[in-house]
Amino acid sequence: MQVTKILLSGRLDLGPMGRHMRSFIETLSASGENKIYLDPKMIEHYRCDSFGTQTLLDEYLKRKNVQVAQKEICYDFAVFTDLLTLNYGDTFYKNFLKYQAKIKICYEVFDGSLPPLDWIDIINSKFDICCAPSMYIADCLIKGGVKIPCFDLPCVVFNDEILKKQPLISDEKIRFGFIGGAEQRKNPQKVIDAFHQAFKGKKDVELYIHSSYSPEPNYAQGCASRVKKYKKDCDIIFNFEKHLSKNEMYDLISTFSIYVFPTKNTGYFTTPCEALSVGIPVIISDIPVHQELVRNLTPQDGAFLIKADEIDVMIHSYLGNKCLGVQYDMSVDAIVEQMLAAYGHRKVLFSKEKIEKRKAVARQYSLVNLAPVFNNLFHPKTIYLSKRAGITQEGLFLNSKVLVKKYQALNENIKLSNDKEFNEKRYTISNPQMGEFVERICLTIEKAKLSSFPSGDILGSPYMKRMIARAQKYRVSNMPRFIYKLFSRYCKLKSLITKESK
Repeated sequence: MQVTKILLSGRLDLGPMGRHMRSFIETLSASGENKIYLDPKMIEHYRCDSFGTQTLLDEYLKRKNVQVAQKEICYDFAVFTDLLTLNYGDTFYKNFLKYQAKIKICYEVFDGSLPPLDWIDIINSKFDICCAPSMYIADCLIKGGVKIPCFDLPCVVFNDEILKKQPLISDEKIRFGFIGGAEQRKNPQKVIDAFHQAFKGKKDVELYIHSSYSPEPNYAQGCASRVKKYKKDCDIIFNFEKHLSKNEMYDLISTFSIYVFPTKNTGYFTTPCEALSVGIPVIISDIPVHQELVRNLTPQDGAFLIKADEIDVMIHSYLGNKCLGVQYDMSVDAIVEQMLAAYGHRKVLFSKEKIEKRKAVARQYSLVNLAPVFNNLFHPKTIYLSKRAGITQEGLFLNSKVLVKKYQALNENIKLSNDKEFNEKRYTISNPQMGEFVERICLTIEKAKLSSFPSGDILGSPYMKRMIARAQKYRVSNMPRFIYKLFSRYCKLKSLITKESK
């Protein structure tokens, strides 16, 4: 049997980015067809953050038979699982590109609707395939200019243990739960306000919020002050403490009756999927990524979507404060509406049939179910020549004859077929006209940063005046907020560039 040599490069921890690497290691190490190598520079740089001790990391790699990568080896595949650039000028990926590989793959994610502009040329010129953990992010990469085959490959949700658990069913008290960072993007303050508005004076409900971090300290304080303010009227717990281990988090989720997660934007759906793994209903924002997760569930099945139609700009602090298009906010009233709907349906949501239907959705993203999909990226028995690239348990769908030849060079027994087209998963976008308007401004700002000179007066051009008029027609109330954010950012940028040019 011929062994496939696969190089993996990226951080390995228990955080979101580490989930990329772990998904590849876990799915590939189960097969004797693969020999896995790890880029030591990335592991050294991140020092196994959140993974535990170096001893635990070493034991894990030994158990999975992962070896240290060497520059002199020519690999069949090389996969970069980290962010291409964190800030302008970061070059972690350049060390990865020094390795020789016949097919190079990047696995990327970001929060927003526009990928960082400096990623696009890197992806198109240095890689053969671009993957993302959701269809929405893959679509945004394509819209942003990615030309190579680009498709979604969901991260593994390591939910084998939590799938064995059952939801808390109590006639005495319904517990709404939230787990996430205390930050504006994830909206815990609005969850607290909505719960108070919906259940003021009721004794049979409580809200439990756990957050282990906050990039915005004042925001965490705002959560705490709200809980104190509403204490006499309703039962709310805001636990702002340590990072939970996987088992501790799963134990906590299992105490929830209903999970609430009204985030404005995300590239993942991990925590809602973990809640579904227990079998509990979810109240989640109707952002595209969440729509993908619950596309086969209805409110009667326990999937309640909050209307997130308030367009806001996504300025990402982890990526050098880049303007990455739009995120989708929602009103407190919209959260209240879905909380009351879930509460009103509580008697019928916990039948064995409904619980199993929710678990079945989560089971799609388990290691057992995703392993064959990951395997088809490296060992496809069939490649379907398709207009749109994609991957399923059936095989690999490619829209590049050049890439098909590279796969055939690795395995001449691969079957080629024209029998099937890759079927796209559907989702809707809130306020597409407003989204386009915000994205245009973001693109102008980001291009100015990259070129060092702004391309004209952003808001004063005839085109932007027309766009502002259109935007005002669609949502007047939101104009001051995101226009101020973008315009003030542009003015600072223009002032900085003017000083530098002098």
